[in-house]
Amino acid sequence: MKKLSLIAAALSLGLCTLAYAYMQPTWGKPIANESALAYNNTYSFQTNNSRVDSLSFQCVYTSATLPTTTFNDSSITLNSAVISATNTYTSLDPAQTGAIGFPVLYSSSTLTVAPLVNQTTYYVIPVDRNSFKLALTSTGAVAGLGIVITSSNTAKTYSLAPIAITGTPSFKWQASNDGVNFNDFTANSYNVAVSSVTMLSYTLGGTSTIWDFGPYDYTWIRLNVVAPTKGGIRLICTPNGEGQSANY
Repeated sequence: MKKLSLIAAALSLGLCTLAYAYMQPTWGKPIANESALAYNNTYSFQTNNSRVDSLSFQCVYTSATLPTTTFNDSSITLNSAVISATNTYTSLDPAQTGAIGFPVLYSSSTLTVAPLVNQTTYYVIPVDRNSFKLALTSTGAVAGLGIVITSSNTAKTYSLAPIAITGTPSFKWQASNDGVNFNDFTANSYNVAVSSVTMLSYTLGGTSTIWDFGPYDYTWIRLNVVAPTKGGIRLICTPNGEGQSANY
C-alpha cells in the first residue's frame, strides 16, 4: 500500500507540473516595433504549434516624426554611398527598427552633391547612429541600394527634410496553419468581428487598440500593414495570452 501511495503522489505531482506548463503566460515581446515604417510590411507570429487558450494584441500607432537633417562636404566620402550624421535615422531604442525607406526632400543652393538633384525626394537607408545612405526609391532603400556620391563642394551645407504623411495607412490580421498561405481573419471563436484599422488621425503618443482573439486555433497569425503613400508611421504591436507550452 505504501508503494501505491508513493506512485499516486508522484502521478499527482506530474499532473500538477503538466497543468502549470499548460497555463503559463506567453510572449509579451512586440512583433512590430517600428519608429518610422514607410513601406508595406507583414509581421508573423507563431503560436508554438499548439492551441492558444487566449490571445490578444495591443497596437499603438501614430505618424512618425523625424527632424530635418543637415550634412556638409566633410560628412561625405567620395565614391561611397555613406553620409555621416549623428542620431538621425537609426532609432535611439535598439529594439526599434530605424527609418528604412523614409522619404526625405534633398535641398541645396547652386552647389550640389553629385549625383543628387536639388529639391528631389530620396529614401533613407540607416547604417548606424552616425551615418546613413540615400536611395532613389523606397524599394531600393529596403534592398540597401545606396546612391554612390561622386563629387562634392567646399564648406557647403545640405538638408534632408522629412516628407509629411499622405495617403491612408492601414493594417489587418491574417491567419495560417502553415506560415505560407494566409487568409484574412475577420471573426474570433466567439464570432466577434476582428476589424482592420484605417489610420485617419494621428494623436500625440499614439492611438492604442486591443484585439481579443479568444481561443486561437491557428498556428500562425500575421499583421499585414499598408504604409502611407508618403511619410511613415510609428507602430508597436505586442501579443499577450495563455496557452499550451511547446516544451512541456
